[in-house]
Amino acid sequence: MVGKKILGLTVFILFLLLFTQAANWGENLPVFKPKVRSVAVFKNGLGYFTSSGTVTLKNGWAMTDRVPDPILGGLWIWPLTEGASIEEVIVFKDKVAKSIEVISLVELLKANVGKEVTITANNKEYSGVIKSVPEDREKTVVPVRSGYYPYYSVQSQKAIIPANLIILKTQDGLIALNKHNISKVEFPNNLNSKFKSMEEIKRFKLRVSSPNTKTKIGMSYLQKGITWVPSYLINIDKKNRARIIMKAVVVNDAEDLDNVEFSFVVGFPNFKYADNLSPMSLSEDVFTFLKQLYNPQQNANQMFFSGMSNVQSVMSYDGFSPGMPTYPNISSPGISGKFAEDLFFYKKTKISLKKGERGYYHIFSEDVYFKHFYKLDIPNTIQKSNYSYSYNQQKEKLPEQVWHCIKLTNTTKYPWTTAPAMVIKGSKPISQDRINYTPIGVQSTLKLTAANDIKIKYSEVELDRERNVKIYHYTYSLVTVQGEVQLKNTKNEAVDMEITKTLTGEVIEIDNDGKTTKTAEGLKTVNYHSILKWKITLKPKEEIKLNYKYKVHISR
Repeated sequence: MVGKKILGLTVFILFLLLFTQAANWGENLPVFKPKVRSVAVFKNGLGYFTSSGTVTLKNGWAMTDRVPDPILGGLWIWPLTEGASIEEVIVFKDKVAKSIEVISLVELLKANVGKEVTITANNKEYSGVIKSVPEDREKTVVPVRSGYYPYYSVQSQKAIIPANLIILKTQDGLIALNKHNISKVEFPNNLNSKFKSMEEIKRFKLRVSSPNTKTKIGMSYLQKGITWVPSYLINIDKKNRARIIMKAVVVNDAEDLDNVEFSFVVGFPNFKYADNLSPMSLSEDVFTFLKQLYNPQQNANQMFFSGMSNVQSVMSYDGFSPGMPTYPNISSPGISGKFAEDLFFYKKTKISLKKGERGYYHIFSEDVYFKHFYKLDIPNTIQKSNYSYSYNQQKEKLPEQVWHCIKLTNTTKYPWTTAPAMVIKGSKPISQDRINYTPIGVQSTLKLTAANDIKIKYSEVELDRERNVKIYHYTYSLVTVQGEVQLKNTKNEAVDMEITKTLTGEVIEIDNDGKTTKTAEGLKTVNYHSILKWKITLKPKEEIKLNYKYKVHISR
C-alpha cells in the first residue's frame, strides 16, 4: 500500500513538473523563422503567400511571431520533413518589452521610477522618490445583445479605466498626485529618457511529430494587403505594327518581402470568404466573428474589387472575327507565365519589397499587329419606360462623334489583363484609353482621338403612323421611321469606318450592305431590339449616305 502511494505521488510530481515546463514553453521555445518564398498577387488586394523555414524542435515544440492575418480557410501549415506531421498549432497574444522614447511628463516619470524628483502640481512643489506610475486598466468585456439571433448578433464592448495617479514617497510619507495637475518635473540627478513599454504581439506555438529534431516547416496563407496595378504603353510609330509594353506596380502593405518569386494573376478569381478573417488572426472575438460570417452582405466589397479587374470587360472585347487573318508570331522573348484553369500567372523572380513600399516592374515588351479605323456609335432615339415606348423628348440633341481608333491583335503568348493604356507615336503622346481583358488571338479596340475631319449628319423622320393597333388588349400606334446617316471624309486619305446604330423596332430596310441583328433585350415588350452595323471605306473627299427604315409600336 505504501509503495502504491509513493508511486502515485511520484507520477503526480512528474506530471506537475511537465505541466509547469509546458506552461513556460511559450517563453523558452525555439523560434521558427519562416521566409516568404513566393507570392501570387491578385488585383483585388489579396495575396497568396508561401513560406518555409527550418527549426530545431524542443520536445516537439517551436514558436514563431510571424503571424499573418489570413482570410477564413486561407491558412495552412505542413511539415516538409519526411515522416513529420503537424499535431497542433496554437495562436496566442504575448507581451514583450520595448524601449521607447518618452514624449510626455507622465512617461518621463514612468521611466524614472525609484529616482528622486521634484514635482510641481497646482503651483506647489513635492519632493521625494517616484514610487509608482500605474497603467490604464481594461474593463471586463460586457456582452450586449441586439436583434433576435443570439449567436451572431451579440456584440462585445470594452472600456478603459484611465490611471490618473502618480505615487510619490516623501519624508512625510506616501502621497498620490493627479497626473493631470503636474506642470513641472525636476530631477536632481541623471534621468532616463526612455522607458520600457509592454507591446502586445501575436505568436504561434506548433507541436510537431517528427523523426528529426531539426524539422522543415512550410506555411501558406491568403491575406489582404497586397495588390498589383498593371498598365500598358503602346507605340504605333510603325505601319501595321505596334510595340506594346506592360508594367506592374506592386502595392505592398502586407509584410516585408526579400528575394521573393512573384506571380501576377490575370483573371476573375472566386474567393467567397475574402471579407472574413480567420479566427487564427486573433482579430475578432467569437461574437464578432460569427456576426461577420453570417452577414449576407459580406461579399459586396470582394465582388466589387475582384470584378473591377475583368468582369466589366468580359463581354467588351471584340471577340474572334470570322475573317481575321492568321498572323505569324512576331513577338520578342518576354516574361515567363502559365495558365492554371482560367487564370494566367505572369511570373517575376527576385523581388524585394518592404511593407509600405511600392515597386515598378517590367512584365513584357512585344510587337503586335494593329490597324486604324474610324468608329461611330449612334444611340437609340426611342425612350423606353417600364411598360411602353415613346419618342425621346430630349430638348437639345447632342451630336454623334466619330472616333479615330485602333484594333490591336493579341499575337503574344499571354492574355492581356484589363488596365490603362497610354498610346504614343515615337515620342509624342496620342491618347490614353483602357485595354479590356483580351485572350490570345483576340482583338482589342482603343480610342485615339475625336475625328473632326469626318463630318456627320444624322436624322430620323416619321413616314407613317397606323393608329389603334391592338396587341394583347393594349392599343398602340405603329410608326414607320426613316433614318439617314450622312458621312463626308474631308481627309486626303481613305479611311475604314464601322458604324453602329441601336434602335427599338423591326428593321424593314437597310442599304450599303448593312447588317441587322435582333438581340434578346426586352423580350417581354412588344418591340424588337435591333443593332445595325455598316463597314465601309470612305475615299478621300467622298460623301456617302446610309439609309434604313424600321417600324416601332408606340403606346398611346
